[in-house]
Amino acid sequence: MANNTCTEVQETHAPVWRGFGHWNFYFMAKLGLYWAGSINFDIFYNAVFAAFLLLPLRPNTLSVLRHWLAVPIAIAVLYYDSWLPPIQRLIEQPEVLNFSSDYLLELLLRFINWQLLGTGFIFLVVYLFLASWLRMTAWSLLALLLVALPRMPGLPHFSFNDATDVVTQGLNIAPNNTAAAPRAADMNTVLNEELERFYQAEQSRRTEFSAPTADAAPFDVLLLNVCSLAWSDLEISQLSAHPLFEKMDIMFDQFNSATSYSGPAVIRLMRASCGQTGHKALYQSADSQCHIFENLRALGFTDSAALNHTGEFENFIDELKVAGLSAPPLVPRRLRPHLKGFDGTPIWSDYDALNMWWQERLASDAPATALFYNSITLHDGNREATLDGGSRVSPYPKRAKQLLDDFDSFMQEIEASGRQAMVVFVPEHGAALAGDRMQMSGMREIPAPAITHVPVGVRFIGTQAEPPKKTIHIDTASSYLALSELVSRAVSRAVFDAPQVDWLARGLRAEAAQLYRRESPSFTLHNDSWWRRDGTPGISELNANTTMAHLEFPLTQGRAFLRTDHVRMDAGTFKKDATGAYSERFASCNFAGLDSQGDTQSLVGCGRGFTQKADGTSFAAGWTDEQWSFDLGSTPYGFTVQNWVGGISYADKIGVTGFTLTASRRPLSSSLLSFSGRKIHAQALNGVV
Repeated sequence: MANNTCTEVQETHAPVWRGFGHWNFYFMAKLGLYWAGSINFDIFYNAVFAAFLLLPLRPNTLSVLRHWLAVPIAIAVLYYDSWLPPIQRLIEQPEVLNFSSDYLLELLLRFINWQLLGTGFIFLVVYLFLASWLRMTAWSLLALLLVALPRMPGLPHFSFNDATDVVTQGLNIAPNNTAAAPRAADMNTVLNEELERFYQAEQSRRTEFSAPTADAAPFDVLLLNVCSLAWSDLEISQLSAHPLFEKMDIMFDQFNSATSYSGPAVIRLMRASCGQTGHKALYQSADSQCHIFENLRALGFTDSAALNHTGEFENFIDELKVAGLSAPPLVPRRLRPHLKGFDGTPIWSDYDALNMWWQERLASDAPATALFYNSITLHDGNREATLDGGSRVSPYPKRAKQLLDDFDSFMQEIEASGRQAMVVFVPEHGAALAGDRMQMSGMREIPAPAITHVPVGVRFIGTQAEPPKKTIHIDTASSYLALSELVSRAVSRAVFDAPQVDWLARGLRAEAAQLYRRESPSFTLHNDSWWRRDGTPGISELNANTTMAHLEFPLTQGRAFLRTDHVRMDAGTFKKDATGAYSERFASCNFAGLDSQGDTQSLVGCGRGFTQKADGTSFAAGWTDEQWSFDLGSTPYGFTVQNWVGGISYADKIGVTGFTLTASRRPLSSSLLSFSGRKIHAQALNGVV
């Protein structure tokens, strides 16, 4: 009896390891989402949470309390592992509180992935079935261990759909090469360094505006800026082939808006005359030359602005002032709203808003006007306004078709008026209709390519030339600077009086291709042969061959190069005289000297050196940008004489007149003697530089 009592006491004080219980489903579901690439999985926080659940607690009340505390902890850890924006991001945007109740309900419903819920239900049934046969805690711990071990220092790394692989491919880093591919922990550093190099290269890029000719016809420049329209949204809405795009003279097929929010997008557009900057720099002062409207104002354009919304959300009107637009925007408040915004404010029809501005423009005596128009017709959460003051659902495809139809009708009205105008259609960013693994539909925290790849078109209305039969497509990567360059050329080169405008697109194609070459490393292997037959054999006749290996790469806002040339030269063989001797008037073949008696004697002819040949390899390095260029190298090693060669030049312009200053030391390579030099009786004859 005593033994039984003792045994009972020992069992009572033994730790009670209860396992995860039904929390096994939580961990297995998260690991399944992680392996599918739908969420991240932080080992540390999940391991701490797992330890909290496994810790043995003797009193049953403490165990029950732990399970209640685990619910908010599990939600917090799951949110942390998800791709959703951090809570701090919501706190920094108090405007979210102004969203209408209808829009908030719509956003809430988007969080529900019915397909994922169905998959989760099937997984739950399978889990409950297996849990009656297996100790699921052991399997959960094993799965956690499989994820944790590869991330420990010194162990080989493997990942499941790791985003690192995608990024390294874009940066030309081999993800399968452990020596070249960065670890996930280093990826932020790699991306930041790559971005910083891009910003440094962009600092030197800008558009020069020059005055048009005195007899050039005045015209208007209209920038139609649209919120929430990307190529991906057009494809989903089946509007990629809308007549508006077919009537454009020029389409930029690979235009990148560089941002996913309206404020930064507007500032980048208004500062299109300079290269791209970081986000923080957008809200700092910029050179006046960067502001496209200031450049146009200096050339006689009157600037104006119009909106189809109130401009109150996120102080959009103040953003326009930061962007450099001085004219107060026209808001059609006296018209009946067509939509209700996501924040309950009125949104007017694009045609109505543009037509109101156009009537004021026709009544104006300004010879040339530059318009900035902004539309939020396609913004997420907008609803159709009803006559009773309420609203109803308005699907995105319906709104998108109406917007494109309105713009098409407006351009037809300009054409009918007989006035001349350059219309630039440029969206701010996409609507993210499709969503992806990291962002649900409508979320634009991460400016993914599906959001920043926007349709940009240009149409010249009222030109003397016939419009192109087919739209000209610019299929090279481009952004706002290309639009500024196009506007600059249209102003300075009297496009509306020109017989055709295709040169604009050709020039942009060439410059876009040149920019791609300038920002990408390149290697060239080239072989070249040349000859000269009008010279004297063995002296000035020449057969030459050069093999060149040339490597170029971006370096500090310019391009550097390394080059090596292997040169082979052959001047031929001396001719014999009538006696069969070589007596050419060259070096030892016709040499006069003193004999032992002190008398001058001439040698009969040379006995060697009948053939003049040279073979050597040169090396050079240099650097160039838009103004400076320099290089340093030598004539080929292996030649009789080596010389240092190189040069430096500076290019600039005064007004419209360009100039280049150059100082250089170059070899004369037209003959073997001038290029390689020769050695005669231990006396070297220098090459000519």
